[in-house]
Amino acid sequence: MSRDPNSTLADFIVSFFRRRLVAQRLASPATVASYRDTLRLLLVFAAKLKEIGR
Repeated sequence: MSRDPNSTLADFIVSFFRRRLVAQRLASPATVASYRDTLRLLLVFAAKLKEIGR
């Protein structure tokens, strides 16, 4: 992963999926999809928690 100060969280997540899971861990497409879906659920949950805490 680059340390570009303009990188976004999305850039780091894409990098994780492409480099770490696929290239280094030889993860199947189903595994990558599972990680993606789980992360999406976590981010939605965190956003809702933040709204509740306001």
